Amino acid sequence: MALIAVLWLLALLTLLASAVAALSVTHRQVVERYAESVQAETIDDSAIRVALLRLFAARRSGTAWPIAQPQALALLDFNVEVMVTREMGRVDLNTAEPEILVALFAANGWTESDARAMAARIVLWRQTDANRVPDAPFHAVNELKQLPGGAAITPELVDGFTVYSQALVPLATAAPAAVRRALMWADRRQSGGHRWLTDEPQIGAGSLAADPTALIGEVLRVQACLRGFAAAQCRVAAVRLTGNINKPLQVFEWKTNVGTN
Repeated sequence: MALIAVLWLLALLTLLASAVAALSVTHRQVVERYAESVQAETIDDSAIRVALLRLFAARRSGTAWPIAQPQALALLDFNVEVMVTREMGRVDLNTAEPEILVALFAANGWTESDARAMAARIVLWRQTDANRVPDAPFHAVNELKQLPGGAAITPELVDGFTVYSQALVPLATAAPAAVRRALMWADRRQSGGHRWLTDEPQIGAGSLAADPTALIGEVLRVQACLRGFAAAQCRVAAVRLTGNINKPLQVFEWKTNVGTN
């Protein structure tokens, strides 16, 4: 009986040792992943700052950062893809015409009835919030997911929205693909009884690269995505170029762009 008791004790100690070893391995892996994630965030944030510095210093250096064109940056032996876009090209959740809200969904795979229903929910939200507070605007684009049916809104559609441009109609030359499709959809149908695309010349990305002062006062979205790294992820910042040398930037958000990679 004493021998059996000793064997049981040895078996129990072996199980405990195995559990502790497994827990240590898991803990080490969690710590390593966290450290890699922090490192990735730091590299992405550094890339965003480099892009903003080049935008701000473009008049003196003569090397403006291209708009809406992915650029590769090498930082600390890592490759980061950075792209700067204008919020003027996106659909503002708080100010956009209802017709363009419908068009954004209908031109990107939704039925017209579902598109109109979602547009109506957006308009209702920006008029009164869940607590029935009047004139309660969207504070962030991800609030779309809180609407009924919001789970069906794809990342591409989410990327087509903003809360910073304060424009009734997005600027076609600065619009991402989903918004361009919406403008063409609305234009073909003359939604609201008028055209949505005009033949008037607009400021293009090339002109902005040559004359970055045209961006002063606008809100820009700067996205940096670390490539070829175990903890690859994207970071995004929304900033306004003020033109003030003492305070050149007004930062609205700076966060991890969940779901990008």
